[in-house]
Amino acid sequence: MATYEVDVGGSTYEVDAPDETTAWKWANATHVQGPKPAAAPAEPTTAEKIAANPLTRLLTGVASPFLAVAEKVDPTWKRNNEQLKQMEEAGKAAYPGWVNAIGTAANVGGAMASPPNLAIAGAMPVAQGATGLARVTQAMQNMGSGAVGGGAMGFLTPGDTKANVEAGALGGAVAGVGIEALKAAGAGARNIVGPMLPKMDAAALLPQVIQERARKLLPQSLQGKTSGADRSVGRLVPIVAGNRTDAVLRGLDNAAAGETAGQAAVSAGSAEFSAFQKLAEKHRPSEYLDIANAQHQGNLSILQDIAGGANKEAQGATRDLFKQGVNATTLPLMRTELNAANTAGDVISELGPAAAAKRAEAANAVQDVRRFTAAGGRADAIAQNTFKPAGQPRVPGRYTYADELAQRAERVAQQNADLSLQRGAEARFIENQIGSLEAHGLKPLDTAKIAGHIDGVLDTPGPRASEMNQKVLGGIKDLFTAAAERNGGTPNAYDVYMIRKQGVNEVVDKLTAGMDPKQSQKLAAKYAGELKPLIDDAIEAAGGSGWRDYLKAYSDGMAGVNRMSLGGKALDLYQNAPKAFQRLATGNDPKTVEKIMGTGTRTLAEADPYAAPKYQQIADAMFRNKTLDQQAKAGMPEVQRITGEFEKPVRPVQMLDRAAMIVNAIISRAEGRGGKAIMTSAADLMRDPQRLAEVVRAATPNERQLLMEAIAQRAAISGASQGATQ
Repeated sequence: MATYEVDVGGSTYEVDAPDETTAWKWANATHVQGPKPAAAPAEPTTAEKIAANPLTRLLTGVASPFLAVAEKVDPTWKRNNEQLKQMEEAGKAAYPGWVNAIGTAANVGGAMASPPNLAIAGAMPVAQGATGLARVTQAMQNMGSGAVGGGAMGFLTPGDTKANVEAGALGGAVAGVGIEALKAAGAGARNIVGPMLPKMDAAALLPQVIQERARKLLPQSLQGKTSGADRSVGRLVPIVAGNRTDAVLRGLDNAAAGETAGQAAVSAGSAEFSAFQKLAEKHRPSEYLDIANAQHQGNLSILQDIAGGANKEAQGATRDLFKQGVNATTLPLMRTELNAANTAGDVISELGPAAAAKRAEAANAVQDVRRFTAAGGRADAIAQNTFKPAGQPRVPGRYTYADELAQRAERVAQQNADLSLQRGAEARFIENQIGSLEAHGLKPLDTAKIAGHIDGVLDTPGPRASEMNQKVLGGIKDLFTAAAERNGGTPNAYDVYMIRKQGVNEVVDKLTAGMDPKQSQKLAAKYAGELKPLIDDAIEAAGGSGWRDYLKAYSDGMAGVNRMSLGGKALDLYQNAPKAFQRLATGNDPKTVEKIMGTGTRTLAEADPYAAPKYQQIADAMFRNKTLDQQAKAGMPEVQRITGEFEKPVRPVQMLDRAAMIVNAIISRAEGRGGKAIMTSAADLMRDPQRLAEVVRAATPNERQLLMEAIAQRAAISGASQGATQ
């Protein structure tokens, strides 16, 4: 059959027919049976236009949960809701497409803002904060939360409840997963590209007068303070430190000068952060070696300053100079007090004999007065009884020789009487001089109390039974006796001082020959400790009123020398026996302190209040470094897993292992947890703890950011659910 083109009613048909007439009939039959042209649509009514208005649709969206509840309580409301929906659809014809789009958005937004739907959105648990592969778990949580919340919102939507619940649940679930997918994609792109970005100071492109103000308004990444790698480190540290991040940041804030970040934060107890410090150091080995050397040299300088030199020769020279200074200051004090103690004895030894001589002369003169007075009496008696020779006239007695002798005896007696009074006055004057010494606090040095103490000990039941007491105390008493005998009965203060300084020790050493030196020293210290206060009392009582002041000045000066010796010992231990140094510095080696500083001083705080905190500071730093190493060892496997940085494989790498390593490396880069640029930046930042803390805080979302993110996630899930039900 042939093919014919036939026009019927303005329409052209191609018809296969045996002839043209048959073709027209068939075409006409088809044309008559075909669809008729649609009638022109009717103009929307005013009510339909109002129903389709965006503002009305916003209000119907807000009211939609209440309308849904109403139709579930009273089925007649379902017909009302359907009529309202039909009016809305009919009224859309009166508006252009963009107005209807606004209306749809308004309707969805109104439903989201409706109190019941807001309550559902607020009750939805939204997981956030996860990074890397943990986003998978977070996405599953949010998918379930979105499905439940979306289904609840669908239930509160007018219309087919089953269809609305299914659509709402599907929209909420898809939104929950989609949000995490978008976040993961964005974070992955940021973490791969970010570390390659340099520091960018966008404000530098603006006029200088507004640069600082503009810089404060810009995001941290555009302020020119941090590079992309720095910001990646800021995001990585909380992943490494985990729930100890806050404690780590506090440690960084309080870092001492010269400390690394790991050292500053060791008290936080984060093994992972300590291991991160050790990994970072491998990217800047020379710089961290410089830091370690600087810290070591700082400790050495402190100890060398306390010891007075870097080596024993220098230390000895410093101590000698110090001793010379002590002696130059205290020797004049010592001489002044000992001379004062000797004053009364010296004066009495000189004036005492003179006074005695004067008294003797006065006594002799008195005797002469008595003798010549008696002789004069006898001469006068003779003169009165003198007779003339026979035949001669009698001669008066006053003209006799006997009377002349009597007068002469009287004159001599008077002269001796005057001499006696003179010598007596002279003796009293000298005695008054001696008496005035005591009034001025000067009297002969008297060691009787010392001898009395020794005798008392040797007579006391118990101590007197000790042969050592008998020998030692007897020997010491002999020293005082000999000192008095050498000086005319009153010992010289210098001799008594020498007994105090070394005489007691010499007696003990002599009598304990062959005994353990330590035991001998203890005995010497015991006896000296008992006798020294008595010796000091005697010197002060004799006139050396400032004697104990001298002793304190000398003791304080020599304590400074001993402190240098203790510092030298500490320096030697620090360099050659660190553990022993730590015991000394932390107060666990009192024997060493007492051996150097003297009996009774057993702690560093007593020995050297100035240096004790410095010793403790160095010991704390040594303990800190040891703790850092221990923590790093414990945390290294986990940090290597996080960063993908392995020092060496534990077995030969096979093809499957190599593929896994490549995949892990790619994942680590995408998660912003590894890579040379990031670890090199970490090495730089961890040399400046405060700077690292600043970078971490800038890169870590704060509570407000997290709240806004949660609100945005809930809004997205709510919006997707509402949109799916439209």
